[in-house]
Amino acid sequence: MAEAASVTYMFTGNVTQTSQELSFPLVGGEGLSGTLTYNDAIPPVEAITQPAHLLYFQAVTALTVQFHDTVLDPITATIGTAGVNEIARGPTFPPSTDVSLYAPLTGPIVHSSIVAGTSEQFLFPLGFQLHLSQPFPHEIDNPGPPSLSGFLAPPTFRVVFASDQGQLTLTGTLTSLNAVPLPPAFVLFGAGLIVLVSLGRSHASLRGT
Repeated sequence: MAEAASVTYMFTGNVTQTSQELSFPLVGGEGLSGTLTYNDAIPPVEAITQPAHLLYFQAVTALTVQFHDTVLDPITATIGTAGVNEIARGPTFPPSTDVSLYAPLTGPIVHSSIVAGTSEQFLFPLGFQLHLSQPFPHEIDNPGPPSLSGFLAPPTFRVVFASDQGQLTLTGTLTSLNAVPLPPAFVLFGAGLIVLVSLGRSHASLRGT
């Protein structure tokens, strides 16, 4: 059984399009940032309806997304408990491997200003989606979820909001997606454990001779 290992990424992005009812003044600007963490030891499940696709359920363990509202200070949404939480990989053949991440969001109510022909409304974050393409065969032999790196083009994102008019979206392109390095103390601790295990096995071998 694979040992659980958390991988954390930091990201920033530009908002390029919003639903008409959303009045976020972010299009063309640096309007989104956050961090996400997933468990890279989650075993895959083959998608029944999509051959050559692998699904990793409940893979996302932490998520923070920050964006700006027209009136309020920056809004921060975090991972929720209701909704799809998975990483999907496929199709796994040339020229690329497509990777999609889906995670539910929860957060404070977001104010949307009056837009011509619409009424003022209040929304709340519902979900976050991330899509990227990687060169084939990127990490195809890795049984866990793929790393979010080595992509062919800038990843795209989609933030979904719930409102009385249904789901509204905010979409764009990530400008950065970087893995957060492990703290030096954690790395040294892991190295120390490996040394102790090796010494224990050597001692056991000597006792058995």
